[in-house]
Amino acid sequence: MKKFLFIAILAAGIGLLGWQIYQKASASKKGFDRQRRNVPVAVEIAHVKKSTIQDMGYFTGSLYPLSKFIVAPKIGGRLEKILVHIGDTVRGGQLVAKLDDEEYRQLVSQAKAELEEMIRGLKLNGKVEMISFRRSWEAQNIDRLAQAVERNHVKIFDKKPGILIGPLVSMWRDMNVFNEAGIPSLTYGPGESQGGGNRVLSLDHMYKITQVYALLALDLCNQEKKV
Repeated sequence: MKKFLFIAILAAGIGLLGWQIYQKASASKKGFDRQRRNVPVAVEIAHVKKSTIQDMGYFTGSLYPLSKFIVAPKIGGRLEKILVHIGDTVRGGQLVAKLDDEEYRQLVSQAKAELEEMIRGLKLNGKVEMISFRRSWEAQNIDRLAQAVERNHVKIFDKKPGILIGPLVSMWRDMNVFNEAGIPSLTYGPGESQGGGNRVLSLDHMYKITQVYALLALDLCNQEKKV
């Protein structure tokens, strides 16, 4: 009986102690809330105005091209300069990069010196001149021009003109600069005067070629210009 009474008194004491702790905690929280409500809050005042709201999003990802091309030089060397950037539009024959050519320049100078020494050794009077090479340019978009040439050539000669050279022109032809700039151009002339040292033209042939040139000019001027 005494044990049961002791347990009851102990439980009542613990309950009373917990109730007092709860009362103090509630009173402290209410006081904190009152103090927080009394603290001034900084605000900014602005006039109401109409404006545009932009919804911007930032994303990360990868871009894949529709086609890929491997660009490789015919000779090796250190890359000196890249002339295009990612996303630039390039066309056929466009220079996209430059290689360091100092080593090759030294080889050319060495070859020139060896040739000069050989000429002096043979006791010959001569001068060594190094000839540079410039790439050819392929004629682009010349279908209408080529068709006009063929059409008017047939009118005078009753046959189609032959092709003496391929689509690439060498550096000493004037039309090379036009093809390089993307201007449609081709070479047309009397075939009898080409090759084998034959540079003689008959008056009749020269007259017919002049007729072709005149008809060609009229043909091109009367064509509808494509914009």
